[in-house]
Amino acid sequence: MSTPGLSGRPTLAGDLRSRDDESLAALLADRPDLLAPVPTDLASLAARATTRPSVQRALDQLDRFTLQVLDVVAVLPEPSTDIDVEATLGADPAAALATLHRQALVFRDADGALLVPRTVLEVVGTPAGL
Repeated sequence: MSTPGLSGRPTLAGDLRSRDDESLAALLADRPDLLAPVPTDLASLAARATTRPSVQRALDQLDRFTLQVLDVVAVLPEPSTDIDVEATLGADPAAALATLHRQALVFRDADGALLVPRTVLEVVGTPAGL
């Protein structure tokens, strides 16, 4: 779960700090562009994961349903819950949310609620004009 940054808002870096080695390895396997050059720490990894080119590459690899789930998360007020996403989407988003979280395209606060990094919101834009 994410820890708050200086602003008190949970951060992606905090979320990455809470992940185990296996989860971090999965992130790097899914998004190999984050490895070159090797980040010095998890804050650097979070910063690199939220660069516009890296986010765009990650989004380009997602299937249509996972992109739809991300669109729903992007239009819901933050923080949102898995239940909010399911109610809005009308389908079970669990696997897609796991993928989005594994790839650091969404992160969770201490209560498990969903947040979206600002760069991801910028790249996604306004889904379906909502």
